[in-house]
Amino acid sequence: MPRYVIINADDFGLSCSINRGIMEAHRFGTVSSASLMVNTPGFLEAVSLAKSTPSLGVGLHFNLTYGTPATNPLLVPSLVGAGGSFHGNQAEWTCRDIARELYTQYGRMLKHGLRPTHVDSHQHIHLDNPVVYSLVKKLVQYEELPLRLPSNRQDPELPWVTDELFMYTYDSQTGVPHLLSLLCKIPEGITELLCHPGYVDDDVRRLSTMTTAREEELFVFIDPQVVVRIAELQANGILQVIHYGQFQAIRSVLTRGR
Repeated sequence: MPRYVIINADDFGLSCSINRGIMEAHRFGTVSSASLMVNTPGFLEAVSLAKSTPSLGVGLHFNLTYGTPATNPLLVPSLVGAGGSFHGNQAEWTCRDIARELYTQYGRMLKHGLRPTHVDSHQHIHLDNPVVYSLVKKLVQYEELPLRLPSNRQDPELPWVTDELFMYTYDSQTGVPHLLSLLCKIPEGITELLCHPGYVDDDVRRLSTMTTAREEELFVFIDPQVVVRIAELQANGILQVIHYGQFQAIRSVLTRGR
């Protein structure tokens, strides 16, 4: 069976510096997909970049922890603190408010001319919170979209899920050899390999505790050894780098071939 990998950069739209790093890695032929935050400072620029770069698949990175909601904060009181920003305390979240914010964020992408190629979530809240999972599941079922799930959390009701999910960090010391090793171990079927590349600016420092680690990951994904290895694997027919927008067609071919 063929081997396919989706190399997905999370936090597209977090800031203009993150956008710049993701686009740089995409131009080097490594990052093929990105997950877009719709309520953060780099959103509008990310939309413009996505529209001008159809080779980059762009999904929804559902966010309930950074910044302010896409919905009027008064309409989602369980999600926000006194200042109107997300407080991140899951114990206070209500199903109604989560659903309202989810569909507002999804709608904001559509309103700006982007149909998500897939859905995942910031800080993996759809994997950690059962209520978030049930609501996101309903959305992807209705919209017929892939959802990020690890192999040990497969859901028989969701047909468009990768066969494997690699969730690692890539530091400046071990990142390149680790990634090179992973690329040679991609199993048959479709694998998602996620990452967080980007440059750091004041918006990143204000919103995220993950700062210099993003630049370390970017330098791994644009390292000449990595770029050459991915190109060689593709040229030799060993591995194909795809994005989630191609997922359903490839899954159909793989299913027919079994």
